[in-house]
Amino acid sequence: MKIYFIFTVGKSPEPIIYSIDELLKRYDDIEYYALVSRESIDTLGVVSNKLGGIGFHQYVIENPEDFDECIKATYEAAAEVLKRWEEEKGMIIIDYTGGTKPMASSLVYVAYQVFPQFVLRYIGGIRRDEHGRVISGSEKTVEISGVNRALLLKARDFYMNFNLHRSYELLYNCAESMKSEYYSVLSNFIYSLIYRDQFDYKMANDILNRFSRRFKIYSDEAIFSKNVAKFFRQVLDTQKNISLIYGVLKILSQFKEKKSVNECSKIVEKITSREEYIDGFELLLIDFYLNILRRLRLNEILRACVLTYRLYELLTQYILIVKYRISPTYIDWSKLDKNVVKCMGLKSLPEHLDLQRSLDLLKCLNDEIINILDLNLLRKVQFERNYSLIEHGFSSVRRKIIEESIENLYKAMKKCIKDIDSRVEKLKFPKITDEVLQPM
Repeated sequence: MKIYFIFTVGKSPEPIIYSIDELLKRYDDIEYYALVSRESIDTLGVVSNKLGGIGFHQYVIENPEDFDECIKATYEAAAEVLKRWEEEKGMIIIDYTGGTKPMASSLVYVAYQVFPQFVLRYIGGIRRDEHGRVISGSEKTVEISGVNRALLLKARDFYMNFNLHRSYELLYNCAESMKSEYYSVLSNFIYSLIYRDQFDYKMANDILNRFSRRFKIYSDEAIFSKNVAKFFRQVLDTQKNISLIYGVLKILSQFKEKKSVNECSKIVEKITSREEYIDGFELLLIDFYLNILRRLRLNEILRACVLTYRLYELLTQYILIVKYRISPTYIDWSKLDKNVVKCMGLKSLPEHLDLQRSLDLLKCLNDEIINILDLNLLRKVQFERNYSLIEHGFSSVRRKIIEESIENLYKAMKKCIKDIDSRVEKLKFPKITDEVLQPM
């Protein structure tokens, strides 16, 4: 692996010799970039002689106590290293042991500003001489991985704007380069959201379960800051909610496999007999609603249109199953009041209910949802869906119709689902604050 070693040079050669000697034991291909003052150029000569005449790229700082001059020289060195790194990649190692405090601090500052990833290195030790220098033979190397804060901020911006793939990629790369469990856990939470965003609740649930123990660790306010703990408590809430959604979806998916009235009636009975399945069904409706809002935010109007129509279907199916214990497929007409069946005005009774017949049945049942839903808006959504780019390739979808429809659907959902406003807030993606981004 190619190593780009940037270091500050003071009056003592021993820490530099020790640091380079350590690196030479681990790496074969090293380029050296030295920040020196006029007073420490001789020190660099001693280092070179001790290590067999190795060469250095030198960046001379005329006044090592002037922070601006240190910054200028450091940026010059960093620009060259970054250029080389972009050509060949490898690892950037920063050693800020030697030199003046302005030299050392400017190197650390510039590293965080310029480099995508790097390792900070410092040679210390408990035993010191009368000048405060570490006594040769008692050196101790301290290393920490660093990451460009700009990349973390970019990852957060992608996350807040629902570009989950790019956010995940950046945080995953941070986790890999820094060997950081924290960023690995954070990136995998976002990875679960990618699947949830595609309605793949099984994969989202699997990922969340895999990292459950670590979510709990980071949610402990006795160990981590208040904001970090709060974020991971929200993650744990998300895990619980996705588990409930996935649980009811496994039951709902059985409708496709069953071929009789009796079998489908048993599925309805199973859903309505357990509170967790009803909760999961309601959470599924809310998550559909939030997904449509994200599609609108991303200007994915065609997809928002199709999902809005699907939400109409899902809401009517929820009401039929949970409120009336009626299966939308292989419906048991014998259990319905004769006046309701007569009201439907059907020459023959269908086995399955599409959206229109579900709405007709709810109307015959005198359900209040019919007075809330704007069926004229629904017809417009159907028209937009049927003549959209997705279906026929010659028309776009009018955003206003989808916005008005989703607003109307939410009014209807409020009538069916208790505490929906607070549950919507809990299902939203948790906010990544500065502390969550860089917790240490």
